[in-house]
Amino acid sequence: MKDKALKAEQNKNIIRSVCALLNSGGGIVLVRRENEDYVYDKHSLGLDIENALTDIVDPSQKSFHCDFMQRDGYLYIFVKTWSNSSNTGQIQRICSLATSIFTRDLSSTYKASPMNVMKLIEVKQNKQKNNCPGVIIKKSKKSRNIPSEAEVIGSLLKRDSLLLGEMLPLSESQHVELKEFGGPKCEVRIKELLPKYISAFANKDGGYLIIGVSDKEKKVTGCGKGIEVSKFEVMVKHAMGKLKTFHFCSPQDEDVSCHLYSKDVLDASGIHFGYVLFLEIKTFCCLVFHEDPLSWIVEADQPKQLHVAKWMEMMMMNKKEDSGITDLISQFNPELNPRYGPPLTKPVYSKKGQESLQEVQRNLFGVVEDQIRIKPEGLYNELCREIPDLKDLMEKLLPKTGGVLILSRSLAVDVGQKCHQNVVCDALLIATGSYPTLYTLLKTETSQEDFSYLRSTAYAIKQKLVNIGGYSGRLCVLPKPLLLQSENANPDINWPDVVYPASYKLDSIGSVQELLRSLLIIMLSFKSLVSDQIGIEFFSLLTIEQYNLLSKCLHKSNHLFVHGLPGSGKTSIALMIMEKIKNEFDCTSENILYICENRPLKEYVGNKKICLAVTRSTFMENFFHVEDIKHIIVDEAQNFRTEKSDWYQKAKRICQETGVFWIFLDYFQSSHPYESGLPPLQQQNKEFLTTVVRNATDIYNVMMQPMNEIASSNTQQSIFLRRLLKDSKCTHQVKGFYEEKNSLEKKEVAEYVAQTCNHYLKHGYMAKHIAILCNTHNDVEAYKEMLSTAMSKYRLPPCVEAWSVREDVFVLDSIRCFSGLERSIVFAINPVPLQSEVTSNILLCAVSRAYTKLHVLYEKRPIK
Repeated sequence: MKDKALKAEQNKNIIRSVCALLNSGGGIVLVRRENEDYVYDKHSLGLDIENALTDIVDPSQKSFHCDFMQRDGYLYIFVKTWSNSSNTGQIQRICSLATSIFTRDLSSTYKASPMNVMKLIEVKQNKQKNNCPGVIIKKSKKSRNIPSEAEVIGSLLKRDSLLLGEMLPLSESQHVELKEFGGPKCEVRIKELLPKYISAFANKDGGYLIIGVSDKEKKVTGCGKGIEVSKFEVMVKHAMGKLKTFHFCSPQDEDVSCHLYSKDVLDASGIHFGYVLFLEIKTFCCLVFHEDPLSWIVEADQPKQLHVAKWMEMMMMNKKEDSGITDLISQFNPELNPRYGPPLTKPVYSKKGQESLQEVQRNLFGVVEDQIRIKPEGLYNELCREIPDLKDLMEKLLPKTGGVLILSRSLAVDVGQKCHQNVVCDALLIATGSYPTLYTLLKTETSQEDFSYLRSTAYAIKQKLVNIGGYSGRLCVLPKPLLLQSENANPDINWPDVVYPASYKLDSIGSVQELLRSLLIIMLSFKSLVSDQIGIEFFSLLTIEQYNLLSKCLHKSNHLFVHGLPGSGKTSIALMIMEKIKNEFDCTSENILYICENRPLKEYVGNKKICLAVTRSTFMENFFHVEDIKHIIVDEAQNFRTEKSDWYQKAKRICQETGVFWIFLDYFQSSHPYESGLPPLQQQNKEFLTTVVRNATDIYNVMMQPMNEIASSNTQQSIFLRRLLKDSKCTHQVKGFYEEKNSLEKKEVAEYVAQTCNHYLKHGYMAKHIAILCNTHNDVEAYKEMLSTAMSKYRLPPCVEAWSVREDVFVLDSIRCFSGLERSIVFAINPVPLQSEVTSNILLCAVSRAYTKLHVLYEKRPIK
């Protein structure tokens, strides 16, 4: 190509696209061939693109991440996801062409590599921990007769002027950089270099950029003759404005600090010959970038450059260190560590003591040997009854190798995509010697819309296998349409067949097992509600019980009562069901109504932006319009009341026969003895959640006492609750902490809470980890002032009500208002209700709100 500028731009586009795909799960770059004589096998890539690829991928890693193929006038670049797996050695977290960070080493200024950046962060964090701020210039002397750098520069700054040709007793070092910059291009060169050197000195230990002195002879030459000094000050201000900073310390209000000093340069006859500029740059607490890093990800099918904050978030993986986080994370076993996975992966954990991912994989998919297993067997049998020809069709498709064919009513819905009305079912083949393949059985003749759906679903599955499931090998998912009757095929539709290199086939049972593990993470993982508490987004794994409930076909199980024990994850499942409704019924958040009894839970769910959230009271108001509502999810239904007519019949009428109407409830946690409006147990289509996943074992053991008392009471539900309690289990091994104190005065309660909260905060917890729960609103008001006084002694932040549960604050509210919510540490103050019928229920409601630490405090009983 003769046009060098065009060639450079094309190379830039290619390398940007490759970098974006490396950081976004991999993909294909299509490069259109303009030279008809070009043959890849003969001419290879060309040195320019080779060098460009080498800039972002280490030469030894290039073939590991990229494959090349020429086809139909295009060069295909197949890009495998970037990862720090054991196969590639220790590399940076994400792929970057440049970090845009400069730093100093001895007398040199250089661009920091991504690995250098992580080391620089570690050094700065250690200094902050040890209270050792960076020193601008050391004042120690090598000899009594030789002045230090600080003394030399200090003496120069005290002078009125410097002499042209004067030799300065100063040389370049880690803290000093000399630049001559005489001549007509002085301004241009200063503008170019200011961001670089400000960044470099600020990122290290600070220092001086001195302009107007030759670096070799240390001779004063002057710069900027005929230019006003104010113009240089404007240059510095402009350069400072272009810099970007990133804080990993607290508080985060420090800015980069520079100060410009100028000294006139005069010749022997006193004629003005310009200036020597001394730019003092203080060391910065964290990192200074001279521009955004040269690193990209794919957004909306286009490469998008990462801003500093996002780049650092991905590099550091949101790493935070405090005791509160450590305590919470200690409850879990790591199933996926993003440090060694693709760039967009998040941590995935299972509860300690529960089945490991490997055990669940064996239970769901069986042992992969030398034949294809079709899973799940129940759905396969169900589909074969509905579609008699399905079995024959499957047998024709399946290869004679080892692997699994995974069936689903809609894999698109399973991976968070919209459903497609022409789809009967999907089947994902993962087998040795084959490309992973998505077979989709269609109802009627194929269309262009079908092709778009298959391609987008296959792409979504592939991306989730990498970016959520953590699969780091070469991966494709080929979309293949299936028709029960070949005459339904549309001859006008051309189904392009993308050819992948043979290296994209699964070459062993080990590769099949690894890919199945990533698939299982997709199927079982959900964003943990604990993420809101600790500020680190991570995924927990569903229990098999929860997964089976979420896997139900909503068209067939549209009206359901889900009875869940305390801590079994009812609200989490309710949130996920609403996401599934949006995709399976192709509707919007405005079509889904979430109803609960108390306002704080309503606010919490409403902030998720996946539904319209209201309280039962609002739902029953005459002004509440329901025209757009098609599906209703009810949570904490045991606490509903019929004081404003029959909420249940109203909700049932809205959903009619086709809408989803799921009701989550727990009779163990009924907080009042009044009529709830729920139909009798024998009229409920029931499913159960009996595995406690939220609470530590010590707290679970405390919960069992009131649960046994409730199940033993003489109520309409007692027989049902005894059966439910018999199936209760806590399968994890998180121990936790429980303490009970009795016969306390109100002031003693307040002092104990304040003192213990102060202890927790000193040991790394945060206010957002703690809830203080009283029996009634009157009790809350009675304790509010006493707690405020007690906490002020320790300079603790004030307490707020429960609808601020997402914020970093202490929550002080009633037990009933905190229903459905949770925190790591709970203080339950005098959980003794006025209505004796629900004494055990209220205690259980309070106790079950705690993840790991529980303090139950009882007041002195009045003397009768």
